[in-house]
Amino acid sequence: MTFDLKPGQEARPRGLGFGVKLEEVAEDSRCPQGVNCIWAGSVRVVLLLTVPGAEPVRAEVNTNRAPRAVRFEGHDVTLLRVLPPKVNGKDIAPGDYVITLSVSKKSDTGTR
Repeated sequence: MTFDLKPGQEARPRGLGFGVKLEEVAEDSRCPQGVNCIWAGSVRVVLLLTVPGAEPVRAEVNTNRAPRAVRFEGHDVTLLRVLPPKVNGKDIAPGDYVITLSVSKKSDTGTR
């Protein structure tokens, strides 16, 4: 299952039993469009993963470097995409980011 989040937004996808909140986009080192870079760069986001009755778990995931996913409650939460694209000479306001996450159930029963 995939879904989008903006900073401060939380999703509680049906059937998962936990919530995912985008706390912040902590780093955006992507190469701007139209610029030749040695490295494509990466985006690092901070997620809060929550289950009822427990303290939230803070996790960081990245687009182009490890970790790209976090294991939580028997699921892998993976950062797939970050919008808008970076443009040379233009800043992205924190509230303008939208991330796409994928959540997939794993067959083992490992949690958190």
